[in-house]
Amino acid sequence: MGEMRTGVAFAANDSVHVDSGFAAAANALGSLVDEVVEAEFVIGLAMARRAKAIERASKYSDGIAASTPAGRSTSTSAQSTPASRDMARRSFVAEIAAALRIPDRTADRLIQTSHTLVSALPSTLTALGDGRLSYRHAQILADNTYSLDPTSVRELESRMLGVAEKKTPSQFERSVRRTRERLHPETMIERQVLADSERAVELMPERDGMIFIGGHVSSVLGVAIDERLTAIARSLQQKDVLGTVETRTLTQLKADVFTDLLLDVDGQQGLDGQTGPLVRRETGAGRGAGPMSRYRSIRPKVLVTVPVSTVLGLGKAPGELEGYGPIDPQTAREIASLAKSWQRLVTDPVTGIVLRMGRKRYRIPKDLRIWLRVRDGTCRFPGCSRSAVRCDLDHTVDWFARDGRSDHDNLAHLCRGHHSLKHASDWSVDQLPGGILRWTSPAGIRYETDPELELAS
Repeated sequence: MGEMRTGVAFAANDSVHVDSGFAAAANALGSLVDEVVEAEFVIGLAMARRAKAIERASKYSDGIAASTPAGRSTSTSAQSTPASRDMARRSFVAEIAAALRIPDRTADRLIQTSHTLVSALPSTLTALGDGRLSYRHAQILADNTYSLDPTSVRELESRMLGVAEKKTPSQFERSVRRTRERLHPETMIERQVLADSERAVELMPERDGMIFIGGHVSSVLGVAIDERLTAIARSLQQKDVLGTVETRTLTQLKADVFTDLLLDVDGQQGLDGQTGPLVRRETGAGRGAGPMSRYRSIRPKVLVTVPVSTVLGLGKAPGELEGYGPIDPQTAREIASLAKSWQRLVTDPVTGIVLRMGRKRYRIPKDLRIWLRVRDGTCRFPGCSRSAVRCDLDHTVDWFARDGRSDHDNLAHLCRGHHSLKHASDWSVDQLPGGILRWTSPAGIRYETDPELELAS
């Protein structure tokens, strides 16, 4: 770590003119900045230590998988297979994810980054531990080694390590990408084909009734989409035929054009020949103030749970949008009014739903499925946020092997990946009162997951 700055230096001929109070304040601020730098050094040291620990744990897990099959359901005398090693890897990812309270995807990336830093970028790992760069810098360099041969990786690290100590992460990333392009043995066209197979759209819920929706697409398409949204938004900033002045900012207009084009709101003809109300002046999104036609594409195929008092306008309790959380009562009322039928659930004490089927049937009836879907909200494995609507309903105590019952307190939603992990690895689970699941990892560590909503049973 470099020498810390202490205080402020002044020229000798100016010293008599320097206000002593200002000098003291400057020195105090300098000390506080030094404390920030020292804290950053400690963080870097801890990150480097974590990377080494994760890599050691990963190798230990791989060693177990290479000698014995993964999972209690397989004979320990059998030979290790690719499938068992893959399950062992998934189990280890889940172990790290649960221990750090992060999603599996984040844990997988952390494990891969740690492996790259330890095995391929030792100088970068040392610089991280010395506080000469941040973990974000190290992560960027590790990410950009993907598909490079070992010689090119060493060359990339050699060229970019000094740059990392001078630039912000965003500046550094641009420099690394340019250098990587010159070093990569494959053409960008070949790599673009492979990268394009990973395109996706993701949702990230945020506070105050908002959500971020983003698409991972090719750079050309992404820039073209942004330019089109910008062009339409700028055209709407001009006065219309009635002389009405647009009050929305360009950023707000781009967001409104984006949603209107995708939802085909009102089905009007847009300025660019496409459908969508691109002349709409006000938006009610998030405030429940929009016309009912704004929600015509949001039929309650997803669950919107609304208290009876809110529906009747007698209360201000928020509704609950599946996959997101609380939404304002006015919007909840408007969406609920589009429902073709009603399902009495949370707010009606007389649900009429049979919560216990015992051993009478394996398949879960529709009413109980909806009840469990509202209760769970997401996959019930530690850290998983996949919506329950895209998950399997799993018998906590297995129906076939252990005579489990089709009761609400023996059922829970698990995504397909964690469902198979439960059955094919050494992860185990018990269901406690109130729908709480208590998981035990292969390392013997226990984790509890709570249901999304507490429903009367």
